[in-house]
Amino acid sequence: FLELFRRYPNHFFKLVPTYEIDLLWHTHMTGGTMHDYCTDCERICGKVIDHDDDYGSSRDRGRGGGTSVLDDAFEYTATLWLSAFNDDT
Repeated sequence: FLELFRRYPNHFFKLVPTYEIDLLWHTHMTGGTMHDYCTDCERICGKVIDHDDDYGSSRDRGRGGGTSVLDDAFEYTATLWLSAFNDDT
């Protein structure tokens, strides 16, 4: 997932992971030290990636069209993932 941030540094949506990747992301941030996480992000992406758990909260949902900002960003991320890795899982 961090590889997407490296490949697409100027994406216009926030990248939204699957639930499985999000669990690994949280584990990465809390399983070692925050310094380890920051070091890994800087090594892979060139910068520290902020994990925004508020993104997609109720304030971002229900824009009237039946989709949310979170849903749109997840679909965008899935498209980038497929393009980058030729994998739709």
